[in-house]
Amino acid sequence: MKTKKPLHSSVSPKAPLAAVLLFSGLFFAFPAADLFAGAFYDLTAAAFNLEIPAIPNPAPAKLLGPLKAAPALNAYFVKVGQGDCEYLELPNGKNVLIDGGPADYSGTGIPPVARFLTQQGITRLDHVVLTHPHADHFAGLQYVFDHVQVDNFYDTREDNPGASTLKALRKQISQNPAVTVNYPAEGDTLNWDPGEVQVKVLNSCSTPGQSTSGGVLNNCSIVLKVTYQDISLLYGGDMQDELEARLVSKYGSALQADVLKVGHHGSANASSTSYLGKVKPKFAYIEVGAGNPFGHPTQAALSRLQATGAKIYRTDLDGTQKFTVSGGNSTLEAVIDDAYAQPPETTNSNMEVFVPPVLLAGSRDIWLVDITETCTSEGEVVSAYPAVYKMIVSEENSRILKVFRFTDLEGIERRIEVYFTGGDWMKYGLTYFVTNVGADKGRAYFINDLSTADRENGRIAPRIDPFDSKKLADFIAADFLDSNGSVKAVFSGLAAGQ
Repeated sequence: MKTKKPLHSSVSPKAPLAAVLLFSGLFFAFPAADLFAGAFYDLTAAAFNLEIPAIPNPAPAKLLGPLKAAPALNAYFVKVGQGDCEYLELPNGKNVLIDGGPADYSGTGIPPVARFLTQQGITRLDHVVLTHPHADHFAGLQYVFDHVQVDNFYDTREDNPGASTLKALRKQISQNPAVTVNYPAEGDTLNWDPGEVQVKVLNSCSTPGQSTSGGVLNNCSIVLKVTYQDISLLYGGDMQDELEARLVSKYGSALQADVLKVGHHGSANASSTSYLGKVKPKFAYIEVGAGNPFGHPTQAALSRLQATGAKIYRTDLDGTQKFTVSGGNSTLEAVIDDAYAQPPETTNSNMEVFVPPVLLAGSRDIWLVDITETCTSEGEVVSAYPAVYKMIVSEENSRILKVFRFTDLEGIERRIEVYFTGGDWMKYGLTYFVTNVGADKGRAYFINDLSTADRENGRIAPRIDPFDSKKLADFIAADFLDSNGSVKAVFSGLAAGQ
């Protein structure tokens, strides 16, 4: 067993005098000489072979350790596809999840929010907020409450009767004694980090109500303004221009925020000029899915946001973003993630989009009407915007030659998109069109979330039956067609009769 010798020993090995004198000069030039006084006396004693009684060590200097990072607020805008999900890390160490995004879009059974939570090592959430009862905001929360410890849940009292999984989720939460359910009211302050972070509730439907109207539910969104070190972040769920106008009237310039979570995924009926004029954002975050069927973000909303001078970030293009506030300053960084996976691509080489068009001779028209035009979770409607598809199909082999997509977003914005293909399949975002399938050859189908396994096993069910022009005119033509069945001139870029 080895033992340590005392620091100051009477052992006196010889040492060259020159070396001692050299060390002495260097030592006394050192500003912290007192700290090493004992070592110096040992060396001088050894050099002159003198017996010098050991002296006690001087009290150790209080040296500064590594500087601690200043408390910070970290705000994440999470890439979850067509839906909303935000995450906050507060200076006091608490954390918050605002909305949980949609259910699984990738065929894995795992919602996008699960991947983010796993990558960040999050096993406990102090606070979870559901801004409003639409599936692209609440469907991912089923996983959260199944796999993560949650202490507090914040909800509106607005019900969406058509959303059965919402009812099941709320029941599950209410029966969990570890979760405190809160219904914040407009004007409340949430004490998530008292004395450091101010969290004000600017809107909430805290009295019981129910609706299946997308606009009503969107305008019931819990709106939060989070302020730390004079930097503010504004979270508005899916609020539309009607609620924006009310907030402008009530709060005016108090809406100002450095960071804006853009309402309703950048739809045309949100981000009004008057609202943005009061918020005056420096950074704007749009949470949106690539190739979504709603045309989000719309050019109208983007133009209004660009006019504010804000830096605009989109989860479909920029991925998950992290905004940090510390020491009165802010920093921005991209978070490397794989939180959203597209459905597997088909191996069918005929499925091509934007292939040069073939001649349209010998073709026929098939009209498809999608009266819901939705992203869905377990069959539940997220939003309801009518869309019409006109497919030009080859008479010879039933292959899709050309597709027109017309949308009228609640009468606010009308758009047209044109796609060319020469195959049996066409993919639009998460939507597939197919005409040439087995015994049903020649019939057109509109299919959502179609996986490779479904195609290979023949599990292809029609979402919508094809309509001829007359039947279409009786159904929705007032918005899209002239009396003779031609596309209205309101759709720019498409000549009448096409």
